[in-house]
Amino acid sequence: MVELVKEILSKIGIPGVLITIIIILLKINPITSISSSWVELKLSTKEKRLYIRVIRTFFEIVFYVLFLLIITDTFFSTKNIYRPIIAVISGIILLGIFIWILILDLKEKSFFDLIKSSAKKCEKISIYFLFLLHFILSIFILPSYYVGTQIYSEFYNESLTKEERLGVLIAVISLFLFFIVSIYFTIIKTFYRFLGFRSNLINNLTIKIGDETWYIFHPIEKELFLLGNKPVISQCTKIRIIEKNELLKEQIEIKKDEHRSLI
Repeated sequence: MVELVKEILSKIGIPGVLITIIIILLKINPITSISSSWVELKLSTKEKRLYIRVIRTFFEIVFYVLFLLIITDTFFSTKNIYRPIIAVISGIILLGIFIWILILDLKEKSFFDLIKSSAKKCEKISIYFLFLLHFILSIFILPSYYVGTQIYSEFYNESLTKEERLGVLIAVISLFLFFIVSIYFTIIKTFYRFLGFRSNLINNLTIKIGDETWYIFHPIEKELFLLGNKPVISQCTKIRIIEKNELLKEQIEIKKDEHRSLI
């Protein structure tokens, strides 16, 4: 199958480097990795977990960059719609709200803690969508507005050659890529936690051996799994190693412990 795809791509005229990248992606099954459930991750090796996180992060960043480019090309591709006062005031307001969100996040409080006292469901939904709108404006709209009107608008300048237009496009994509990568692990992750996109509940898998409950951590070899008597390995007072075949014979239970996830 891989050889057939390689032959088809080469006949189409795709460069060898791109063919190699496509073949590698086919071999590592990125879609399977991205769609892996938390149970599959829990029973995977540390290496596979890291690989899956890297793949997911990569595709998420690529999606954000493409989304920024689509918004820019659709709404902000002309220079004459730029108003400095709008960009400055919007930036200050959005930054102020984000600093407030950051303070709440540092106190391990999310949106759901903020509206706990609100009794009306419509109020909760409205406030949530306002924060979601703030996320969209901060990450997508405002950057697209500035980059689109100040840089990308040159892409439609008829006096430029094709090579110069391509240079503008590459510059904009590079700028968006740098922007997303630089804020992904800080600002975007903070929004994720605050809005509840990523749960603070860590799901654990446990099994019972005799009268004792054991938490399943990860494989230490292909056929051996590490178990402990506490949900966090550093807190364990007992450690046990079990063969994979023996583990799969036991009834595995899901236990939820409230901790802030580091992922």
